[in-house]
Amino acid sequence: MASASFTSTILFAALLAAAAPLLAQTPKHRYQAARKQFKLHSSGSYVVSHDGSVEGITSLEEMWLAAEDDVAAFLTTHPTATPGQIDTRLCILVSPHDRCKSRIEAIHDTIKLAPNLFATTVSEDETGTVFIVGRRDGKPSVLWSIHTAQPQSADPHGLITAWQIERASDTCRQTKPDDSWNLCGPLYANLGILSPDAQGRPRFYVGGSYAQGAGFTIGNQMSLWRWDGDHPTLLWIESYSSMIDQKTGDNFANGIFTIGQKEDFRTFYSCGMCSGRQVQHRLRLTPDGIEDLGKHSLDPTLDLVDELFWRLGHNQSTSDIASAQVAQLLKPQLEIAKGESGKISPDWYSVGMLDDTTIAPIPGGKRICFTADNDIGRLYFTLRRQPNGQYRFTHVSQPQGKFGSCPTGHGIIDESR
Repeated sequence: MASASFTSTILFAALLAAAAPLLAQTPKHRYQAARKQFKLHSSGSYVVSHDGSVEGITSLEEMWLAAEDDVAAFLTTHPTATPGQIDTRLCILVSPHDRCKSRIEAIHDTIKLAPNLFATTVSEDETGTVFIVGRRDGKPSVLWSIHTAQPQSADPHGLITAWQIERASDTCRQTKPDDSWNLCGPLYANLGILSPDAQGRPRFYVGGSYAQGAGFTIGNQMSLWRWDGDHPTLLWIESYSSMIDQKTGDNFANGIFTIGQKEDFRTFYSCGMCSGRQVQHRLRLTPDGIEDLGKHSLDPTLDLVDELFWRLGHNQSTSDIASAQVAQLLKPQLEIAKGESGKISPDWYSVGMLDDTTIAPIPGGKRICFTADNDIGRLYFTLRRQPNGQYRFTHVSQPQGKFGSCPTGHGIIDESR
């Protein structure tokens, strides 16, 4: 009996010794171990996503679990922690070196939704997630994660699924149609507080950017949420594009949430590092919900040029926006442009890429210097304001040969102001 008891004691001690390294692992150790595995199963020249393998998926999942556990543990020992202190904690977690001040590898920010309730985001390169930590049964716990979010009635197209760990890979984008790019990640996020509703429930936004290897025009996703006590409810969501250097960004003021976006004109396009058609999508937060105010263009004059080209290319009347001289000069050229575009695709119509352009005030109107990179070349438009307040093209000239750059400097109109 003594021998059996001794054997059992030795076996129990051996099991404890084997389990000790696992029991001693901190969230940081777990994160770094999973991160090492994730790097081995990342795809592309830029490390932004896993390769779709089981190992890639499970390693990313363990990274996010370790980050969540670390924040919960930190709040247990630091119950009065601030958002900034949580940010620093996450930076220390994900950075293998002392890079927290520059945040070269860590992208995260934390917002306080209510006492003892925080939303935060953590990223590895351009692969990220968002989670909410609050109190459950009296202790800090993870209450919700966007990568495991359930379907939402305000999201009929399933945009939230792009945050799922399985979809944080290039293989997802390779297997879906081009018009479903917004259903695949990875994404990384920034967060912001909005005004509470009539019942005092916190509201916030998640601004997501889709990972990409290079380029100045990027895909984005914006979602607005309300915290309902134990989970968030999605109020509104949209995917869109923006240029990283565009003039207008996201802003919340006087009850209006403004989202800066880059869109395409119908008859000419912009390069990736160009501003394109700048618009602001505006949402009014009311005590009971959200009122969509639609989109407001910051380029109304170029919109009018676009409308002129569209009508002339489709044999529609332009008498209300252009003189006979303008229509006669441009109509034959635009019909040719439409025909050539149709050879590429029946739905394609373009006069080329928007190039050098300026808008300057003149007495009673505007002067536009417009340049496209195809046969239409350079156009000088004169617009006059009509009694109804609208503008009308009264004259256009089309220089040939080398026409130089559009005029710049004093007097040029910045329509985004």
